[in-house]
Amino acid sequence: MVNNRLVGCCSSKGTREREWSEKPWKQTLSLLLDEPGTAVEVDSSLYAALLRHCGNSRSLLEGRRIHAHMSGSGHLRNRYLKNLLLQMYAKCGAVQDATDLFAKFSQPDVFSWTFIIAAHAHTHAHYHDHGTTASQLFQQMQQQGELPNNHTLVYILSVCANHMLLPLGKLIHALVVGGRDHMSNLMVLSSLINMYGKCRCLFDALQLFNGMPDTSVVSWNVLISAFLQDGHGEKALGLFQQMKEEGCIPTRVTFLEILEACTMVSSLADGKQIHSIILSSGLLSSEVTLGNSIINMYAKCGDLKNAFTVFDMMLERNVTTWNTIISVCNHRNCIKDCLQLFQQMQLECVMLNELTYIIILSVCNSSSALLTGREMHARLVSSGFERNIAIGTSLISMYNSCSDLKSARAVFDAIPAHNVISWNALITACVHQGETKLAYEIFLEMQQKGFKPDRVTIINILDAFTGDAAISEGEHLHCEVVESGWESDLAIATALIDMYGKCSKIDDALRIFELMPERNIVSWTAMIT
Repeated sequence: MVNNRLVGCCSSKGTREREWSEKPWKQTLSLLLDEPGTAVEVDSSLYAALLRHCGNSRSLLEGRRIHAHMSGSGHLRNRYLKNLLLQMYAKCGAVQDATDLFAKFSQPDVFSWTFIIAAHAHTHAHYHDHGTTASQLFQQMQQQGELPNNHTLVYILSVCANHMLLPLGKLIHALVVGGRDHMSNLMVLSSLINMYGKCRCLFDALQLFNGMPDTSVVSWNVLISAFLQDGHGEKALGLFQQMKEEGCIPTRVTFLEILEACTMVSSLADGKQIHSIILSSGLLSSEVTLGNSIINMYAKCGDLKNAFTVFDMMLERNVTTWNTIISVCNHRNCIKDCLQLFQQMQLECVMLNELTYIIILSVCNSSSALLTGREMHARLVSSGFERNIAIGTSLISMYNSCSDLKSARAVFDAIPAHNVISWNALITACVHQGETKLAYEIFLEMQQKGFKPDRVTIINILDAFTGDAAISEGEHLHCEVVESGWESDLAIATALIDMYGKCSKIDDALRIFELMPERNIVSWTAMIT
């Protein structure tokens, strides 16, 4: 019997879970699903173990097969298993599967509601539709008289944080205050702090933190992150100091955040102190991401020597490590060092990623490195990466910097699907190479194909208008700028002044200059010249 062969060896839940991870679970699944006549012999515990494993390993296809098997065996009448199935779909990011299954619940319980909310909370957190649906589900749950548990609150608060749903977040806060169990749960309170932080209500976040009966490293991390995301690096450093004084031991997440704070405020002294603490903690030997962040911190604080020292001392380096150190050299305009590091990276058989190619192509933005750029281009063509829009755009920029408009256009034409950034890159290349008429033609083509110009497009194309012959196009574009509400944009207004000046329309340039709400040295220079 399948039941005896697959489950009977495990006498307790703990033993089953320990042994399950050691079993060839796909073989187990195959025996369950492919062996004839086994449906009636499978009990709930095996289904539960399989569903948990599918969820934890994000094995959606296998999860769907188990779902089909459960339908045939009649186990979908078991609410416990049905909830586990819903949880599996949520963990796998299969929102539609989860939604379809949830619709078949006649009386969803708190676990059912929590898992369907989690499905929308976890999937595409930046998509507004999922945030709206999750908030609607939470409201329906309350309307049906089902009280949320701590897990429900954590998920819905993450939705409020990611979509800046402050009014709903405040309602949930009131709900938390009204429930004793919620007010003592550190994860719920930390989620509230995170929500207020993401909604840029730092006073509320700090007030809530200060009122917590107990704090944990998670709540400290969330509070530090809130101030960091709002650009308050100094405050984040102060909180880290307070955290140490209160005896809370920092984690890897804490160090990553506080290194970013050091970078934000360019505090080399604090950065060195944090580096020393990390060394004492022993985390650096096993955490590559910390090493990468330390390299980045030293580089951004202007200490290239220490950046290289950390790089050389790292026992393990990944592609991000190499990308970071090459970027450091590139920002310092050390082209030779960049290319040598790139060569060393290849000798050590490090797998290049999209960012590596983009960084190296930016290194090749000079005629002296054009040969290396062409070699890189040939490699990208052979590997199929040339059709990647981000890499293709970087190639266009590289050829523009090397005054090779023909190659830039060929790369653009090879990209199967464009975005505004790739169009901008080609327009910029045409303008820089003096092909202003071609730049305007491409600008019109861009609009004809349904791409809406952004401020970068407008600034670049305005630079293409020179002389009396171009004034009608320039005036037409000025009307588009006004209609789009961009006339108050400092950079666009300056570009308009420059355009009218080059077309000998000084009165129009002066009118725009006088209407500008603010001016900088660039706008003054454009007006004077």
